[in-house]
Amino acid sequence: MRTMAQAVKQIHQEDPENEVTENYIKQLVENGEIPYVSAGKKKLINYDVLIAYLCSPHEDKQEEQKETGLPDGHLPPDLTVLSDG
Repeated sequence: MRTMAQAVKQIHQEDPENEVTENYIKQLVENGEIPYVSAGKKKLINYDVLIAYLCSPHEDKQEEQKETGLPDGHLPPDLTVLSDG
């Protein structure tokens, strides 16, 4: 378990050209993308979980919301979904 600052430091040690920032990791934690454990005022994250998340393909929810104007998985109220069955 590491603080977000420690995780960023380790990422940059392993890959000096990596542009992941502490702020980005904080956003992942705040959005519930990465779990954390509270330790006093600190939020600790599992480094292996963070790396697995960063290495896995996933859609950028903010980009999708910008494109559609709606949160992920939401349809406009006037759009009716039809099914075959």
